Amino acid sequence: MRRLAVLAFVLFAGEARAQNAEISLRACEGGDASACASLGSLYETGSAGLQLDYARAYRLYERGCRGGAAFGCASMGRYLERGVTVPMNVARAATMYESACNGGYSYACGDLGRLYVDASGVTRDVPRGVALLVKACDAGHAASCATLGRVHRTSALDLAKSAHFEDKACQLGVMFSCAMLAEAYHRASGVPRDEAQAQRLSERACAGGENLGCSNIALPRLAQLREGWCSHDNWNACMQVGGQYEGGNGVPREASRAATFYELACTHGNAIGCYSLADLYRKGTGVRQSDERAASYDRMACTLGLQQACRSK
Repeated sequence: MRRLAVLAFVLFAGEARAQNAEISLRACEGGDASACASLGSLYETGSAGLQLDYARAYRLYERGCRGGAAFGCASMGRYLERGVTVPMNVARAATMYESACNGGYSYACGDLGRLYVDASGVTRDVPRGVALLVKACDAGHAASCATLGRVHRTSALDLAKSAHFEDKACQLGVMFSCAMLAEAYHRASGVPRDEAQAQRLSERACAGGENLGCSNIALPRLAQLREGWCSHDNWNACMQVGGQYEGGNGVPREASRAATFYELACTHGNAIGCYSLADLYRKGTGVRQSDERAASYDRMACTLGLQQACRSK
């Protein structure tokens, strides 16, 4: 019964998303600029039953921007800055970010600020860039807080402000900022030395997939942490602790245990876990040698997008 209920919920949710897309389409065709921009985001992510289509997303963002939707202008800026489906044009991206920022979309202020401090597409203007970044950071734009941490660390050389903004970015989920803040506490750089806090921040960054955080944790402790994260469905941590057991890094070398962790990671969509497990079966290390199973796990890794596994098939 529970499986039927879950299936019914999934089908209902899918139908609801499709209806939302249809509503946005009708509203966009009726002249609602915000609806056009929202529909663009659905095509960009392939959501609500729509096929992923960056070119169509850009056209919808452009339509929304022309109609006054600041989010549409900001999204055009992203595409122009990176050259997604349109020729790269950072100067025009800056214009789009400025239009979105002036239209009330605070996150675009941060994108524009980043261009000013990095002299990308515009003339360098650090004070103006910092002011724009602060506006976006105060609005909750994590990347802008992280950029402010970098700017104050490298350009302004105000380590206390750098730590302040790295802390804000860390709280908003930027794991690199958590790792940099850990370094600040370890070196007493802009904050008092606090090794316990440095350790906590390093562990948080590592759990979030930031290798800089992992590099500051002793290997035995790192293995212990990764096993715990693995047991709470962090499949990348399963793959990583498998690697520690295979190589004997901070734990006894135990290939059979490595295989167990690799299999957990693989069965939950971790390509490297599949590839590493294939290698154990190919060599007969920790498992019974089987070219057939090795090839099977290589195929899984390839399907999951790991190109080197495709060459191993």
